[in-house]
Amino acid sequence: MQQVDVKTGLVMFEWHAYGHVALDDSYANSPHDPNRPWDFFHVNSISPDPWGDGDLLISSRNTWTVYEINHRSGSILWRIGGKKSTFRMGPGTGTAYQHDARWQPDHTLTIFDNGATPKAHSQSRAIREQIDFKHRIVKLLARVVRTPPLLSGSQGNDQALGNGDSFVGWGETPYFTEFNAAGQAVFDAHLPAPAQVYRSFRFPWSATPAAPPAIALKVTGATTTTLYASWNGATGVSAWRVLGGVNPATLSPLASAPSAGFETAIAVPSAAPVFAVQALGPAGEVLAISHALAR
Repeated sequence: MQQVDVKTGLVMFEWHAYGHVALDDSYANSPHDPNRPWDFFHVNSISPDPWGDGDLLISSRNTWTVYEINHRSGSILWRIGGKKSTFRMGPGTGTAYQHDARWQPDHTLTIFDNGATPKAHSQSRAIREQIDFKHRIVKLLARVVRTPPLLSGSQGNDQALGNGDSFVGWGETPYFTEFNAAGQAVFDAHLPAPAQVYRSFRFPWSATPAAPPAIALKVTGATTTTLYASWNGATGVSAWRVLGGVNPATLSPLASAPSAGFETAIAVPSAAPVFAVQALGPAGEVLAISHALAR
């Protein structure tokens, strides 16, 4: 693990598992092929402490342990889970091949507990834990699992959302699920095989495509035309305005319609020789205009 100053490339801090963690702490079998390296540790997440002391929370998949590392000396301050946990692990707190151990602002920990591979748990889960430093015990505060259950051999994450929900990516099995504060699934989707989802996140998204809006039309009668307007990737379109005229230089407004998703069909009582569409924003402002298209 390295902390690097991006501007200069200077390595500000470097930490190696070898020399700090005993090899026999690992649950990973050494390979039979002497030419293959033994991944005894496998770092898969680093989370800076939220209270600003510079220390780091590191998740090791193959020791089933989350470590707190001193950011100056590199010494291990404490561990949770695995063979040498500093704290007593309360019911349901032990992890296996976990990913994405993260400090949360309230000083709790969220962890994606894979439980495989090889199989150690019946299903993967996302958990929230708290360390009781006074009584030296780790407590399970919450857990969420998917129905039907999934067992993901690698990857995965748990994003704590501002509204109290939890957005979980299931890693090797390419599903992602949002759970509300009561642990109920409120959204669930997946990517087609053989895709995998290393981590999944939910964020507000806004985009303005580089290409102009697209337009297609269908002649529906001697004096009627249906236009189809779309702007792939645009998030700010509230409505469409249809323009028509004798040529591209003489276009004027003919009709408008609210945006209806990816493609909006607009019926226009016009047989104008040329049409175009304008993408309109929430205040009716023109965001972009399509190429002109002849009827």
